[in-house]
Amino acid sequence: MKNKKALDILNLVNDEYILAANPENITKTKTQKSYKRSRMSAAISVTACFLILVFSFVLVHTNVSRPYAKIARLLNSNDYAGSYGSLSPDPGAPDAIGPNDKNTSDGKYEEITDNQVNGVIEADLIKRSDEYIYYMHHPIFLYGNTPTLCIYSIDGENSEMVGKYTVTERYERSDGSNMVIKGFYLSEDCTRVTVILSYYYNHKEYNHFDNTELISLDVSDPKNIKELNRITVLGYYLDSRLVDGDILLFNGYDIGGRYDLNNEKTFVPHIDHGEGFEIIPAKDIIVSDFTTYRNYTVVTRINEKDFDIKDTVAYYSTNSSFFYVSENNIYILRTYADYNQELLEEDNIQSFFSKQVTEISRLSYANDKLTPKGSIVIDGSIGNQYWLDEYNGILRAVTSTGEYTYKEGLTTSADLYCIDINKMKIAASVTQFAPKGESVQSVRFNKDRAYVCTALVISFIDPVFFFDLSDIENITYTDTGDIEGYSSSLVNFGDDLCLGIGVGNSKSTFKVEIYQKGEYIVKSVCSYEIENSNFPTDYKAYLIDRENKLIGFGITVRDPNVPESSSELYLLLQYDGEKLELIKSIDIKGEPNTKRAVLIDGYLYVFGNHFKVEKL
Repeated sequence: MKNKKALDILNLVNDEYILAANPENITKTKTQKSYKRSRMSAAISVTACFLILVFSFVLVHTNVSRPYAKIARLLNSNDYAGSYGSLSPDPGAPDAIGPNDKNTSDGKYEEITDNQVNGVIEADLIKRSDEYIYYMHHPIFLYGNTPTLCIYSIDGENSEMVGKYTVTERYERSDGSNMVIKGFYLSEDCTRVTVILSYYYNHKEYNHFDNTELISLDVSDPKNIKELNRITVLGYYLDSRLVDGDILLFNGYDIGGRYDLNNEKTFVPHIDHGEGFEIIPAKDIIVSDFTTYRNYTVVTRINEKDFDIKDTVAYYSTNSSFFYVSENNIYILRTYADYNQELLEEDNIQSFFSKQVTEISRLSYANDKLTPKGSIVIDGSIGNQYWLDEYNGILRAVTSTGEYTYKEGLTTSADLYCIDINKMKIAASVTQFAPKGESVQSVRFNKDRAYVCTALVISFIDPVFFFDLSDIENITYTDTGDIEGYSSSLVNFGDDLCLGIGVGNSKSTFKVEIYQKGEYIVKSVCSYEIENSNFPTDYKAYLIDRENKLIGFGITVRDPNVPESSSELYLLLQYDGEKLELIKSIDIKGEPNTKRAVLIDGYLYVFGNHFKVEKL
């Protein structure tokens, strides 16, 4: 790899030692005519075998500074199974080129995705410049069974599609599965789009099936879109970010069941940055002393412009499904059960106590490098990226806790932790603050404030907690009391307001609620509910306009009297200071999670299976 990281615990092991240590690979001594020579030769062979086996035992079983050997030992000591992946550019793709010499776009990037962290861009199905709106139609939509990037002019009621590009996969799918769009990025100069898609293909040589592809498109001339480059990731896409012209790609690699302990190429991921396949160097792999899974979480830093791979770090036995990325750090998670045996004296039997715990690893991405900065283990599990937030050198984390004992069975609650990121130690905490039996449903931080919704889901009742974190040595909190339903997303809405998006008194009732922080209490101000509906579960599907106090979303509403009848809509609500009011309802087909809209100069541009513009 281009950037060499000096990690004391991560060094390359010589394959010859492992091969030599395998009794099946040791050459047996031939029978000699002289009995004395035979005995001497046998003694030498036995001694040599003993010394080699002892050396191998020390190398493979005790020397934790050699991760390939350590991973081999871990694989040999448990029964986990999975699949295995690698990364390679498409050899059939055109040579990497720059955008058209004549930049006919000349546009200015306008951010419309409600990113968690300013300057840390998240992939979405919609992006825009000052001239165009870029929207990725999903495979099941208008343009057939392949995803299509469509570019629309920004011209109010006269807007129209000015260009489109149908995305194809590198490998031909033979199982009938669809490609799934994970989102895309638009470059700051608005000349390139990076599309991220996934699909299924059986790579027998790697015992692997999941594919993720990054495809770079030249969109400087919307009427003549061209492919620039592509990278194929043999592994499953987890998440990504775009920061300062670099894509931070997060992939999962499961180890297949057909690995060979004598060949690290069968259980360590590969990367190809244009010069052929390379195994991830040992120095780039972090192996915990305590492992729980047979997989890797791989973080790769890729230059958005030319797809040059700048750096890679792989965490072995880490099960992150999402990532929190702050201005300078990436936080990677591993949740597992911590078991402890306990003696119940009154019953004179052995029992087990277990609880969920999460290891949080900090990875700095400053100065073009990926540098591990330690880790910490806290109680509970973390549901998504919004349950984490870094502010003034402190990482705040909210967890749902779960403990099981022989006497009480499973009990749940919630904790809040403040972690000093430089020391990776707990600086303050509030534990078990939720009512017993409840679990965390959503979290939102806003500087020195935090909102947390907990609920006993089966009863559709929740409180929303407000935390004052301005003084972590004296954390205070209050709550709304029981409110019908619960929020799956909490959103900072400006002016001491918090927007709750979730369900009402049933899973088919969509609810939007406004909370306000008073001097001594946080209270519900108003709500808007829609019964018998299918609504978005992806936060990016919501239009959030804090300045105008607007929230927009796609929704499908069913007629309870006519089960086969439904209305596919895009709705726009506005908070007027007292209530939430419906100000726009637009008929447009499409799945709620993939519909998008953007408000520009008094016009609402709405995208689903097709495209509509309406003046507000």
